[in-house]
Amino acid sequence: NQGRVAESFQTLDHGQRVDPFNPGILVGREYVLVLLGRYREAIEASKRIFEIEPETQQGYVNLGEAYLMLGKADSAVMALEHAARIDSIGFGIRPLLAFAYAGAGRWSDVDRLKAMAERETLGNSPDYNRAMFASIVGDVDAGAAAYARGIERREPLFLSISPCEPILGAIRSRPAFVAAVASFGGVACPTAGPWPVRPRAHAASQRGQ
Repeated sequence: NQGRVAESFQTLDHGQRVDPFNPGILVGREYVLVLLGRYREAIEASKRIFEIEPETQQGYVNLGEAYLMLGKADSAVMALEHAARIDSIGFGIRPLLAFAYAGAGRWSDVDRLKAMAERETLGNSPDYNRAMFASIVGDVDAGAAAYARGIERREPLFLSISPCEPILGAIRSRPAFVAAVASFGGVACPTAGPWPVRPRAHAASQRGQ
């Protein structure tokens, strides 16, 4: 929840001062900056990460989400495509890359990644891709229901991400999502920035003008 994210930032910020060359601490701090909606600071933090560890996948994931939430969809796509080249399935990368493609209005790429993701079970977290892609395409009730199932089943990928993740912004206010987060003692975070994905029909009409 928001309070825990703020506490995490304080801990990681202190850790960076104590051990400024630790890539795990730096990436964790960058991630929490994204969760707090401090996107420009997250982008600035990424520079230090890549100086120390140029191919840190989570660093590029965080960078891509920060760019996307600032409305810089093309930069987000570049960062998340780089993350996917490092590891094509790590950190649930397919829906995150699809999130950037949707922000850029590249719906054919979203459909392609969704089809690929539907063939992946992601081990013991089968609802992860369902929740994420439903959120991206605006099927908010299905996304919230899939998230709730994942939490109820204690699927590892759900338990490893924060409810403050930008990709969950579209479903964060749904009752099923709020109840699922409350079930493990959390409170769903307020949206830290405007939802960066325009509906597919709107994107298509804009291209036709």
